[in-house]
Amino acid sequence: MTFYDQLRTLLDWRADPGTRVLSLYLDLTRSPGDLAEDLSEGLHEADFPEVFIHDPDGLKSVVQLLEQRLPGEIESARALGYDGLALFHCREPALAMVFRLRFALDPGLTFSHEPQTWQLAYYEEEYEPAVAIVLDGPATQLVELHVGDVASHHRVRPSHGRSLEQEVRVELHRLLHDRSRAHLLVLGPDADRARLLASLEPALRERVIGEHDRSLAPGAAGFLPVVHRLLQAYERRSEVAGVRSLLVVPGGALDPDAVASDVAAVVEAINQGRIRKFYMLQSFAHRGWLCDACDRLGTLPVPPSCTACGASVARVPLERHLVQQARACGAEIETVHESEELAGVGGVAAALLPR
Repeated sequence: MTFYDQLRTLLDWRADPGTRVLSLYLDLTRSPGDLAEDLSEGLHEADFPEVFIHDPDGLKSVVQLLEQRLPGEIESARALGYDGLALFHCREPALAMVFRLRFALDPGLTFSHEPQTWQLAYYEEEYEPAVAIVLDGPATQLVELHVGDVASHHRVRPSHGRSLEQEVRVELHRLLHDRSRAHLLVLGPDADRARLLASLEPALRERVIGEHDRSLAPGAAGFLPVVHRLLQAYERRSEVAGVRSLLVVPGGALDPDAVASDVAAVVEAINQGRIRKFYMLQSFAHRGWLCDACDRLGTLPVPPSCTACGASVARVPLERHLVQQARACGAEIETVHESEELAGVGGVAAALLPR
């Protein structure tokens, strides 16, 4: 069986609609049997035949590698122009998956060598709404952003005796009056940004989550990459701050009735339906068990039967089922890029509902 055949035939379940990328560590140097096991447990099926490859340095060699693995299936490949992201279109609709792969290479290796590991990170990038202020004199624009893409944009000019900064402030109030969660980004030269920020009242200034030192029109090739980097940087800061607020208690111990701070405690809280907010590292990859009858989750070792109802159980990847069941509890879910505090408790933690 070819590598492509394994991909095509081992798509055995469909991801939740909100899941856009995979949860899987896939080592292409492993034996076919081990590779098949990884694929069968980790792949998420999506709805369109695109493959996203994150490769900062070697798009050409990655294309060559994919053509070796998927002979005749790569219809086109193009760099997206930022963060090394490349988009591949595949001929076969059965290859209906979205990947974001990061290559983990030993220092000194290049992409002319066989990559050691392909890491497919569980990744849900849901950008919050934002307005980008592009400061460019008479060409100044306000750009509304929805899910990281341009929704609308319009020019702002001094008028009725008001300065440019005053006009921007008036337009911001108009745009934001029913957008309580929208953030602000400011793009433009240092002096222009400083002048605008000084003119904003504190409530608006607090919404500014990122700045860039150049004016970029919304139609420019570099606009969205800059916006995405600013939004991602804010999200990473928010993730770290959220984890710390949960797990770091100055001068005291965590309250086990309010916080689940290791894998076993999180699993038990999910079984009780007490998850309010769930944090999981993108790199989290643990095995556990799932009851075939009552859906109870458990950590290893796998018992002969369910500890709650006595029915049969199956060995499963915990990350997939933790997310599904936390979502079923109505919990807010945060997939964290990196956090020393979260890594220190096993990769997952949760704020709990009262008993």
